[in-house]
Amino acid sequence: MVCQLGWALTESPHRVIDIKVNNIPQGPLRQHKHYIQFTVGEDTQETGKSDLSADPVWSEILSFNTSQSSNLICRVYKTPRRIDRALSRGNELIGVMEEEILLLLSGASFREIIQPLNKLSDPDLPLGNTTIQFSISTLEHNFPVLSPVLLMPADPMTQAILDISPALELAEDAHMKMQSGPQQTADALKIGVDIVSSDSFSTNYGLLVEHVQAFIGIADKLSEFHPYVKAAWGILSAIPKIERDGKITELVQDMQALYAFLKGTDPSKYDGPQKKIVMSLAQQTIECAYFIRQYASDPNFLKRAGKNLISDTDQKIQDFQVKFKKLRSAFNDHAVCDTQLVVLQIFNTVEKLVTDVDLKYMHYADNARFDSDKQCLPGTRVAVLDELMDWINSPDGENTPQVLLFSAAAGFGKSAIAHTIAQYFYNLGRLGSSYCFDRADQSKRSIKYLLSTISRDLSDLDPGWKSALCAVVTGDRSLCTTLAMKEQFDNFIVKPAAALTTVGPIVIVIDALDESGSYFERKPLLDMLIERAVELPKNFRILITTRPELDVTETFHLVHQCPYIKHKHVDAAEMKNQLSELDLSLYIKSKLSNISGLEARWPNGEWCSLLVKHSEGLFQWAAVTCHYIMDPYGGKLPYERLESSLDTRHGLDNLYHGVLNQAFQKDDFKVMNRYKSVIGRILTAKEPLPLSTLSKMHVNNPLWMDEIRAIIGPLGCLLSGINRNDIAIKPLHSSFRDYLTCHSRSGEFFISIYDAEKEFSVTTLHILRTELQFNICQLPTSYKANDDPEINLLQRVKDTVSSQLIYSCCFFAAHLLWVTSSSEIMKNLHFFLHNQFLYWLEVLSVTSKVNIANGILSSLLNWEKTDVNARLIIEDAMKFVTTFFQPIAHSAPHIYISALPMSPSTSLIAKMYCCHFTQVVSVTRGKQKSWPSISRIFQGHVGEVTSVAFSPDGKYIISGSCDRTVRLWDVQRGKLALDVFKGHKGVVKSVAFSSDGKYIISGSIDKTIRMWDAQTGKLVSDPFECKHAVFSVAFSSDGKYIVSGSRDKTIRIWATQTGKLVSDPFEGHTGSVTSVAFSPDGKYIVSGSDDMTIRMWDAQTGKLLISDPFEGHSHVTSVVFSPHGKNIISELNNDINQICENGSDVNGQFPPISII
Repeated sequence: MVCQLGWALTESPHRVIDIKVNNIPQGPLRQHKHYIQFTVGEDTQETGKSDLSADPVWSEILSFNTSQSSNLICRVYKTPRRIDRALSRGNELIGVMEEEILLLLSGASFREIIQPLNKLSDPDLPLGNTTIQFSISTLEHNFPVLSPVLLMPADPMTQAILDISPALELAEDAHMKMQSGPQQTADALKIGVDIVSSDSFSTNYGLLVEHVQAFIGIADKLSEFHPYVKAAWGILSAIPKIERDGKITELVQDMQALYAFLKGTDPSKYDGPQKKIVMSLAQQTIECAYFIRQYASDPNFLKRAGKNLISDTDQKIQDFQVKFKKLRSAFNDHAVCDTQLVVLQIFNTVEKLVTDVDLKYMHYADNARFDSDKQCLPGTRVAVLDELMDWINSPDGENTPQVLLFSAAAGFGKSAIAHTIAQYFYNLGRLGSSYCFDRADQSKRSIKYLLSTISRDLSDLDPGWKSALCAVVTGDRSLCTTLAMKEQFDNFIVKPAAALTTVGPIVIVIDALDESGSYFERKPLLDMLIERAVELPKNFRILITTRPELDVTETFHLVHQCPYIKHKHVDAAEMKNQLSELDLSLYIKSKLSNISGLEARWPNGEWCSLLVKHSEGLFQWAAVTCHYIMDPYGGKLPYERLESSLDTRHGLDNLYHGVLNQAFQKDDFKVMNRYKSVIGRILTAKEPLPLSTLSKMHVNNPLWMDEIRAIIGPLGCLLSGINRNDIAIKPLHSSFRDYLTCHSRSGEFFISIYDAEKEFSVTTLHILRTELQFNICQLPTSYKANDDPEINLLQRVKDTVSSQLIYSCCFFAAHLLWVTSSSEIMKNLHFFLHNQFLYWLEVLSVTSKVNIANGILSSLLNWEKTDVNARLIIEDAMKFVTTFFQPIAHSAPHIYISALPMSPSTSLIAKMYCCHFTQVVSVTRGKQKSWPSISRIFQGHVGEVTSVAFSPDGKYIISGSCDRTVRLWDVQRGKLALDVFKGHKGVVKSVAFSSDGKYIISGSIDKTIRMWDAQTGKLVSDPFECKHAVFSVAFSSDGKYIVSGSRDKTIRIWATQTGKLVSDPFEGHTGSVTSVAFSPDGKYIVSGSDDMTIRMWDAQTGKLLISDPFEGHSHVTSVVFSPHGKNIISELNNDINQICENGSDVNGQFPPISII
């Protein structure tokens, strides 16, 4: 017998809205959340949980199909605040109200009701002065209100259609949170259906929402498209009232007819093409819902977007209609159909989109996008994902923040959530960009590349964005490569945003912000978000996931002051609640259900229950354990591995220790040394290396590949990339790295970063020594530029330059800086400088990395173990690169045929290498003897420049001027790195960098000292207020203190964190203090003054080290310590520098030693 599904009109549908309870009894210490259960006959419906309040309100709309003779029963419940009480006691019923609907309405079609709430023990006695308040009405039949009528007993398919209330309630509860209060509430269907007075439109819209609603229950059986159908219903049902408009009626009619058709199909019988079509249909419905919502709020929004439009309202509606008809036709024919979505965009016909401008010079982080393999398992994390999707799909406006920071502890599964959201909106064509930080790959996924990467991704999504971005960077290649956060935000985000054509949400996912680098590296981005989120487009939805690092949480404590940013934190107590046992159980079963032996040993799924309990809510624990149980290495059976997992103590550290303990014999010296060498390489690699590269990074160890495999083989549950040669090997989770590098946690499995870095530095220098050579790419001519297609340089690099050599050229210095002493390393460094420097530049040229050369050389120069001879060569090499940067970057052969012969005759590089290249042009007359004293002129100040200073890495120069500004210059570009630092009201007399290059200080005659962020140009704190004009400022080497010299003849020391004085002023000078400096160890301060003396002070006590000042000078304009702290150099007004020895003769006057 065939079961049929019929639909009948009900005669008396009723609606309850504007629900409120007044004067709920509260406990002595805290308030609670409440919800109300309404029952009419056999129909029971519940509101969501209220806010913490004694007078809670609810925005839900409840509809009942019943006669007026039925009773309405209201039960008010209180929810416990503690999870343990919720589990043990459940929710508490505090009061009831019961009345016949006929009496409540008293003959009217609408009444506002206020009734006393009665005690549970005696329903006739009021519960104090507590009342329940709501509005009840009889719905008018502007369109058919449908209710299911079973003509015969339901089969499973029919039951699936009817049994949709849990899914609907979840979606309804989430979307009702968008409403701001009782006055704005409306029935989820009534909101969509009560759009117009037209019977045709209202009927079709009501049927559309009903059919999508019913299809949710069917789609629930197939997880691929259920979330999309659910989201489409949520958006459609929450659209506010709009005026009657014939343009949109046909579109709604086509949509409802299609869903009415689908409602009668059986998804379990869909073939492959049909599943793809229904997926596309659901996604297209969401896109269409965005259009209807935008149209509802502003019917003329397309017309106001521009004067000349390719796509106006009618055309866009037609596009949607054509797409829906094609999808239905393809579904009926079981055909493969084009599933490209029709996305709502506005196009301008007059201004041609600039698509031929190449954006390749903008920094782009490769491999930083989301990974579809890292998504949540379907059916898990539903509550969290629904909440995030509700936020993303919320209408643009003041109540919808553009940025949501999602923080939780390690192991919660934040990244899985981020990857799921990214994949979901990528499928919708709504993902603007995704950027996943990785602590093991910070060099490629640098936070400095974040905004430029996002902007380039957005240019692929939105043609208007691309047009505006191209216009910004055209003709300014240096702007393309800027790393300044503020400059990137202004030019790569704010300016293109003005031309954005996409209507509806654009999603940007930033995962693992805590792995982006140090506090100092994150600070510019965090400050930018807090201060300038208001400038982001209203339809941006930026999801950021992070661990609750101190700097992140402190910054986002300010979000209550910023309506554009929301912070959602999941603490340890909530983790077990949020990550339910069901989620963990589903995940574990999906991984281990096919493993033989588990069910036999722990029947009825007990093996899964034990693992769920042992995980303590940590998704990462479950993931590592499942990988470990499935691991075929080590000779253990899966059930034995499961037993060992259960035998370990709880927590990630104990799990990691258990896995390592099973994999390696701790008492085998050779095995443990091998383990530390291999794992140390993996942890300290500046970018993750695949096995094909890592296996070549050794010093005369032909068995290195076998040793690596022996170590990483048993660690498939902890490391990724171990089974393929071309996939980077790195920890699966950053918590594993944290565990290994902390001795107190990992014990015998501890990895010494210093030892690993030293071993890596030896290896990289060895690779440079053995693989660098002249004309490494075998270029046939010097007449072609690197980018000339005839020479096919990319293929030549791939064929002739090994991956280990490229890595070594880029990162040998980064490893070297960790080493304190090694004769072998110094020997190899000298060999590199004397014999291979030019070959190294050649590799950087052919790989387009010349821009990193001076940074590497600068770090070598600052390495404490670099000897005098090496320093002289490095300094000369930096001048060589700076002077000839353009020809070297343009064509590798010009290193030898242009740069080398044109170098000054006194150049150490020229002296060392010219003898090896005798067949190139030589300068016989007019050749410079030394490097030009002026390599660049920086112009921009409109007043006299009073003070300048280099950044520690030599990449930037800071300047102060009589024009009352401070400016930061990019040395290589010769241009401003940031906008002008403004704020001083008088001449800026002194500027200085902190030793880490993160901060800049300036002193002015306006009686203030100001500290600036070197990456953003923003003030770090309020100005340090002084009583007199400030002539000189300097940082201590640790950055904790600032010393200043003033017109009032005193020296003062300030704490950088507080801006407060740390001691009384140092007094002794009889004239203005014109210059001050800290000794390198921070123990002493030297000062110069108009009184023609130099004095040296104890920085801690403020006492003079020598009672008599250093005299015999004219006006002293500048003083500074030598790098080793043994000498002081002073600049005099008569341009003579005098060096005083600061050695054992500290109790006597320093005699002048030499005049420069």
